[in-house]
Amino acid sequence: ALIYELNNAFETHPKHRLDETSLRMRYRRQVWRKWMFIEAAPQIAFRNDDDFEPTPGILFALEVILGGNQHLAKTNNSR
Repeated sequence: ALIYELNNAFETHPKHRLDETSLRMRYRRQVWRKWMFIEAAPQIAFRNDDDFEPTPGILFALEVILGGNQHLAKTNNSR
C-alpha cells in the first residue's frame, strides 16, 4: 500500500509558529504470513531551525502483529 502524507508541526509556547513541514511517501507490504510487514518511507522535512531548508530522510520499519488469531481474523474479514 502507498500512503502519501503532508505533516505540519506547530509550536504554541512561548509563541505560535510553524516548526516543521514534512512530505512523506510510505510503502507498506506484507512479507511473511499474515502478521509480518515491512515499511519504507522516504521523506523531506523543512524545519524552522534550519531556515526551512530541505532535509531528506528515510524510515525503515518491521512490524510484527502479536496477540493471537482474533486480531488476524478481524484483519482478514475487513479485506
